[in-house]
Amino acid sequence: MSQSGWDCNPHDYQYDMTAFLSLVTDNGETVDLTNYEVAAFVGDDCRGVAEVQTISESQQYLYCRIRSNIAGGENITFKVYNKKTNSEVDFEAETLTFQSNDRLGLPSAPFLLSLKAYTLGDVNGDGRINVTDIQLVINKMFGKALPSTFIEAAADLNEDGRVNVTDIQLIINIMFNR
Repeated sequence: MSQSGWDCNPHDYQYDMTAFLSLVTDNGETVDLTNYEVAAFVGDDCRGVAEVQTISESQQYLYCRIRSNIAGGENITFKVYNKKTNSEVDFEAETLTFQSNDRLGLPSAPFLLSLKAYTLGDVNGDGRINVTDIQLVINKMFGKALPSTFIEAAADLNEDGRVNVTDIQLIINIMFNR
C-alpha cells in the first residue's frame, strides 16, 4: 500500500486504460515526482495508483493504469498526495471519461496536472506545516505585520475566503494527521 493509503487491486476490474502524467505548479514549474503520489478515482473509489518512471536524470513521468468494470463512461478524477507534508495537495481538478484501452498522454508528452504553487497550511511556504504557520495565521487575524513569504491562500484552509480560528484548527489537524 502507498504512503497515502491509496490502493487498487487490478484483479477486481475487467477493463483498463493508461495514463502518462506529470505534475507542474500553476506557475509552470515542474516538480520532483518522487515527492508525490497520484491516484485515479471514481468518486471515492481508487481505480489506479501512478508509479514514477524515469527516462533520464532530468526526465520522469507518472505511469497509471486506470481500472473499471464498465467499458466506458465513468468520470475519472485524480488526487495528489505530498509525501513531505503527509497531506493531499490542491490542484486544478480535471475530470476525464474512462474509455477501455484508451491512452491519456505519452511518456514524451504526459498529461499535466497543475498543482497550486502552495500547500494549504504551509502559510510561509517553507515546505513544512508547523507552529510557525499557526503563529502567522494568528498574526493575520489580529492585523499584525506579516513577512513577505506569507501566502494568504495557503492560510485559508477551508477556502471560505476568510482566515480565522477554523483555519488554525485545520492546521493543527494536519500537524497531528487527524
